[in-house]
Amino acid sequence: MKVEDILTCFEDASGEEELWNKFARVANDEFGVTSILYGFTHNKFTAVRLGITKSIYMRHNHPDGYVNAFESGAFLDCDPCATRLFETGGSLVCDVYADNTRESRMRQEIGRGYNMDVGVTLGLTFAGGLGIAGAGLSAGSQRPKEFHDLWAARRRDIEALFCAFDARLRPSMVASRMKLSPRERDVIAYAAGGLTGKEIAFRLGIKPKSVFNTMERARDALEASTTFEAIAKAYAYNLI
Repeated sequence: MKVEDILTCFEDASGEEELWNKFARVANDEFGVTSILYGFTHNKFTAVRLGITKSIYMRHNHPDGYVNAFESGAFLDCDPCATRLFETGGSLVCDVYADNTRESRMRQEIGRGYNMDVGVTLGLTFAGGLGIAGAGLSAGSQRPKEFHDLWAARRRDIEALFCAFDARLRPSMVASRMKLSPRERDVIAYAAGGLTGKEIAFRLGIKPKSVFNTMERARDALEASTTFEAIAKAYAYNLI
């Protein structure tokens, strides 16, 4: 497929399952990718500090045996490639990145048993750098040199496929997971503009207590522990 075809290959796909199936099929047919992990979060620093399981969306089709070989929670939270992705936001060919930590050595050993030790981790930022999305593509039975040659020749195509998939899936997943009422949007937008609770109440013609309750509901809807985090998420996901 040409880059132009890759960029438009998701236009006729609708819904999470159809998008995922098409992503997996094209990645396999074009680049020999046998399994994928994809996710996005509003704040890469939160992801690094708390683990990428805090991402708003995370999905993969890795072999069950590979996932189950890790200690509880370690499959995602201790992934060195994912951590490096969230730290830098750039692309990373998996077999190039290796350190001497116990987690990395364990991953390499487990990965070799499931042909998961060769591939690439891709990243992009959105909302002016507030958010980051990433995908780990396992190259199946390819060996490092074989995949490096493919990456050198078709990096632009691989990155285009990831970007096209992200552009279609991420907005719909945000819309299904983060829903604010018009009043909640107003309160967060005014708070983002620096208004106090009393000032927001005056603007909206409601009581300060109602502003407090509305903001609390908005934080719950956005799974935010603070108003600042709620504002950051609302900006990152284009909710205000």
